[in-house]
Amino acid sequence: MHRKRWWLGALGMLVGYVGYWLASRWLAQVRARTPPFTRQTFGNYQELVRMFATLWRHPEALAQMHSNPAVSRPLTERIVDEIRVALGGSRLRSGQWVYRLAGVTERQRVEGVAPDDPEVLAFARQFALTRGHPNPALIDRLSAQYGARTARDLTTFVRLATLGVLMGNTLDAVISRLLGHPAPNTTTGQEIGTLATFFLGVVPLVPLMFLRMRINPAGSAAS
Repeated sequence: MHRKRWWLGALGMLVGYVGYWLASRWLAQVRARTPPFTRQTFGNYQELVRMFATLWRHPEALAQMHSNPAVSRPLTERIVDEIRVALGGSRLRSGQWVYRLAGVTERQRVEGVAPDDPEVLAFARQFALTRGHPNPALIDRLSAQYGARTARDLTTFVRLATLGVLMGNTLDAVISRLLGHPAPNTTTGQEIGTLATFFLGVVPLVPLMFLRMRINPAGSAAS
């Protein structure tokens, strides 16, 4: 009986060693294939809080965007693609809740803004790159072309999509750091703090934000 236990222990140690060796080899290969991290991320949790706070304080803006037929699925997909390119190409893991909050999960273009409108795409790109502080002249041009209501609704969606892409990039930055390629402009503490704020502070509020948007009567405003 004692000898049998000894062989079982030795076999377990051998399996553990082989598993460790294979995992180490796989991790080394993954690290070698991982490119340097060049995407833009949230610099700290305060940036995330500021961007989300604007959406949280104005459920009527989300409601109006939700009811605006000009904010179509083809248009919003094109906007998200433009923001992804501007910020470095995140896969936007949070994309589905962005579309769901915008109310464009199945909405196709009926009228209004063309998906490839250069003015809209330039605005989305600059909004993302400036973290929500685009040139006011871009907003004025959108208002002149599509009206104040649609310009506000486009701004709301661009803010929502920018938040989603930056969070996707921040999560990718943590993974890249674990693989030996840290982001050059953020620290481990900043990345972890941003993720903790998002998952513990923002995500629990998303269903409530969706509810506030749905019941807010300002969403039917036409102005």
